[in-house]
Amino acid sequence: MNNKLLKTLKIIFPYVTLALFIFLIHGFYQKNIDDFNFLKNLNKIIALKILFFAFLYIVTEAVIFIRITRFFKKPVGFFESFGIMNATYLCNTFVQFSGLGFRVYYLKKKKDVSITEFIMFSLFTILIEILTFSFLGLSAILIFDFFEDSFEINLYIKLVLTIVFLSCLFVFIFFDKIYKILGRLLKLKKFKYMKTINSFFDNSKDMKLTKHLIKLIPIFVIQFVLITLVFYSIYPVFDKPNGLIFSIISSTLADFSFIFLLTPYSIGISEFFIYIGTINFEITIAEILFLMNTFRIAMLFFFFPIGVIYLLKFFKK
Repeated sequence: MNNKLLKTLKIIFPYVTLALFIFLIHGFYQKNIDDFNFLKNLNKIIALKILFFAFLYIVTEAVIFIRITRFFKKPVGFFESFGIMNATYLCNTFVQFSGLGFRVYYLKKKKDVSITEFIMFSLFTILIEILTFSFLGLSAILIFDFFEDSFEINLYIKLVLTIVFLSCLFVFIFFDKIYKILGRLLKLKKFKYMKTINSFFDNSKDMKLTKHLIKLIPIFVIQFVLITLVFYSIYPVFDKPNGLIFSIISSTLADFSFIFLLTPYSIGISEFFIYIGTINFEITIAEILFLMNTFRIAMLFFFFPIGVIYLLKFFKK
């Protein structure tokens, strides 16, 4: 009974959170209509720029999935990967982690890839993503601080990005040793998936794990630039200074927030991350809400129709 209750709560919780978030936004809008006057600055050129960069971002997601399948020597074509990633985003919009579940199902059914090994490699992919975004975000902030004296960025965001970057770098360099130490301390041999996980780490050198992960870095650099360009394209609507550095910090924090899939598409979480990280900028809550939800809508514009078509085609076979 308790297990059924927990499963039900896991399903309901994201939607309750989402409903609460929408309710709070509606209430906030009603009480602060004047804070949304900047919407009159939105035009077709800005909207087309946002859509263009959002589309390219989804393309990079498809390229990453191709890289993942190549690691297992079961590569998929670009258009197939593009459909899968649109379906992934579509699934995640409604049920948390269902996009991951769909990719697992696809790889198991179509490519006979081990579920455990795919999840392990996906975790390493996330590690490299955070490593790349934290490095680029931190580097941009330090360069900005060096050349710009009139505006100082929050010290806490610098410390957080430094800790995140160094932690990810440490794990990436010493992951094999860390795994062995944790295995001894936590007595992980009793874990039923340990045989597959051990095999994954034992074969990591033969499978050229590090080489495959390093090849992902340029793609994540491109993603960093694209998300920054999405936010930078939106920023003129606010008609405020320091747009580039704000967009860089926001793209870094938005990417971090996508890992915490507590709500559909990290609604509310991304906004909170950006608000805390850019608290010394002259940016209002209304503007942050518009920033993130414009990005979400731009992504939805593509992945909803493409994802639906792909899923119908996939399950029809």
